Amino acid sequence: MLKTILVAVALSTLIVVKAHDPLCYGCLKTMPAKDLSETGVDLKLVLKKLAEDNGPKYKLSQVNSGIEQLGYRYKLKVDLDDNGTTKTCDVILMMLRWEDKNYQLTLKCPNEPEIKRAYNIQLYD
Repeated sequence: MLKTILVAVALSTLIVVKAHDPLCYGCLKTMPAKDLSETGVDLKLVLKKLAEDNGPKYKLSQVNSGIEQLGYRYKLKVDLDDNGTTKTCDVILMMLRWEDKNYQLTLKCPNEPEIKRAYNIQLYD
């Protein structure tokens, strides 16, 4: 019985250690400021498309924080300018360069319906 408990504790410890391994593919990782800035550039492109697509006309004020998964899925906390009013919203931005609709946006702002859109944005001609 004690042997089983020790094995279970050892395996649990290994799982926790591997979850914090920087080479843990698929694990969520907090984004450094440089990556937040780069992702903000992509988000600005998507928000521009959203405005052209009869969506709200938000402008990105600031990316406050973000978590990255697999290098293409970003969960962000952002400040958006809505005609002079700043609101803090949650954004999930997926950049699937191999898909026809290569940018997928989910936008959740307080007291507003969730917005989900997908766009084909060509960065290079």
